[in-house]
Amino acid sequence: MSLSSSLSTAISGLNVTARRAEIVSSNIANASTPGYAVRSLEVTSQQNGGGVRAVSVTRNTDPILLAQRRSSDAEYQAASARADFHRGLAGAIGQPQDLNSLGASVVRFETALVDAASRPESPAALTEIVNEGQRLATKINTVSAQIGEARQNADTQIGLTVTRLNAAFEQVADINKEIIQMTGQGRETASLQDQRQQVIDQIAQEIPLTEVDRGRGQLALYTAGGLALLDGSNVAEFGFSPRAMITPDLSAGAGTLSQLTVNGRDVDALADRSLVGGGRLAALFEVRDEIAPAAQGQIDAVARDFIERFQSASVDPTLATGDAGLFTDSGGNFDPLLELGLAARIAFTPLADPAQGGDISLLRDGLGAAVQGPMGDATQLQRLANALTEGRATVSGGFTGASRSAAVLTSDLLSMTSVELADQETRESFAASLNQTLRTEELRNGVDTDTEMQQLLVIEQAYAANARIIETISEMLDTLTRL
Repeated sequence: MSLSSSLSTAISGLNVTARRAEIVSSNIANASTPGYAVRSLEVTSQQNGGGVRAVSVTRNTDPILLAQRRSSDAEYQAASARADFHRGLAGAIGQPQDLNSLGASVVRFETALVDAASRPESPAALTEIVNEGQRLATKINTVSAQIGEARQNADTQIGLTVTRLNAAFEQVADINKEIIQMTGQGRETASLQDQRQQVIDQIAQEIPLTEVDRGRGQLALYTAGGLALLDGSNVAEFGFSPRAMITPDLSAGAGTLSQLTVNGRDVDALADRSLVGGGRLAALFEVRDEIAPAAQGQIDAVARDFIERFQSASVDPTLATGDAGLFTDSGGNFDPLLELGLAARIAFTPLADPAQGGDISLLRDGLGAAVQGPMGDATQLQRLANALTEGRATVSGGFTGASRSAAVLTSDLLSMTSVELADQETRESFAASLNQTLRTEELRNGVDTDTEMQQLLVIEQAYAANARIIETISEMLDTLTRL
């Protein structure tokens, strides 16, 4: 080998070694950077003249592990969305020992009725019935409001998610184009691939997806259900129209709430084999269209039970047909055909509330009494107390037909809610554990700073060796020129 060839070989080795040092330094510097994949330099021997040359920078990733982690991301986000709803509902209902719980409100109302029946002449005892009855109605209103807010929030979040997804699809398409251009120019694209992976990770939390390698650094994206999100120049466009205010009577089935559209066509997010099922987006639709309406039906059934317990001539003989009892539908009589949303409208009768022009003595004499009766007569108050504690069938809300007192009904509501919450939190916990395990495995496959530091030592030795060769050749050439 001639001196010039040896010099060329040493210089090529020096250049490759310097490039390797740059890559290893980058790996170490980005050890904690989310989405960063370990780089390595691919080299090959030069065909003419010997030496070595850099071919490309390779991102070292595990596509199988990445796909598993993304699937886990979607499952965890979906489980969290469902569990969040049930946590909010259980919190609104409250535990029996909580002073502001629904169960405690029923107990206080029952206590007020029993106390007034024992001293019917006491204005304070009668006033306490009004106060506790209003608090009970307000508590039912609060539970209904919590359900409505959760449903509204789900609808709003769907709209925001659709906007983010459309932007993410376009961003991945743009990065694909940049990678093609930079590859054609012989430039490194690893950083762009890192950026693209992070964007796809965000998409995968909302919709389980599959990557398809189209070559030349290009990726196509399909949902687990087979819907094309991005393939070449074809980019899916999601559509959704959030409502400014959602009331219990609105539903997607009736066409009063927006469905998801893809490229202008309706897509059912809750179908058994939905094209977009499995992630947070589908779970938000589930909360809005299934879970929250079911919970609304249960609390509406409770409200109906309280109204119908006292809306009977057998409980209050002074009531005429069509008159409301102690609890009302926005101050009026309850129509069973209008049960939907009743929990938001239930109110204590204004007839016995002095603040609304009513008379507390009507609690003792009967709401329809034309004249005041004996102050010591507790007959009507005892009927009211008995009506609250007697067993009666619950005819709606998914409750079984067993007879229940008001206290047992609210206890059953809490029990059903707690069981569902426990189930959803178990699912959430399992999904979180699996997700964390997969993320830990990803980190294990990430930058190992100890290994990278060892490589730096090897690179340093190689650099010194190539530099020594160049120095030796230079000395030999100097000697030749002096001859």
